[in-house]
Amino acid sequence: MKKFLCLLSLMILPLTSCTTVYIDVTVKPSDAKLAYWVGDIIDNEEIDQDYIVAGFEKNYYLDHNYIFEILDDGSKNIPKTHVYYSLKNYDDSRMIVSAISITDSDITIYGLSMNSSKNEIYDKLTSYGFIYVDGYYGMDPEYRKDDLTLRIDSSFISIYIYWPPIV
Repeated sequence: MKKFLCLLSLMILPLTSCTTVYIDVTVKPSDAKLAYWVGDIIDNEEIDQDYIVAGFEKNYYLDHNYIFEILDDGSKNIPKTHVYYSLKNYDDSRMIVSAISITDSDITIYGLSMNSSKNEIYDKLTSYGFIYVDGYYGMDPEYRKDDLTLRIDSSFISIYIYWPPIV
């Protein structure tokens, strides 16, 4: 009987084992049609000031594929459908992309978009080694790998890194 159980477990094991595909979260996914990725360091001279909205402790840099809404007072507002990059000071002459906000359903990250089902998101991201973290305080669930956190919902995608990186 022990031989039978041992043989049976050897036959079943390959069917139940999970494979994790290695992805480097510091590299922009090949399907992501984005100008920048989290962690990218940008020279200040490269940043077009016309696409910046200043915020508290960071600047919001609208992707050049989108146009600001101009309010009656002349101020700029990020459009409803957008991709923008949160930029923080890295040093005196450079900024770092600390987060990306996406509300454009045509954008994909790792083959997933705002139109992907929760099961599809879970299955794909966990197969890439992301850890599922249930939402808290009304927040949506998120997926973490290394210093990167990713949220995909039916209305947005947010990507951010912990900066400075967790050691």
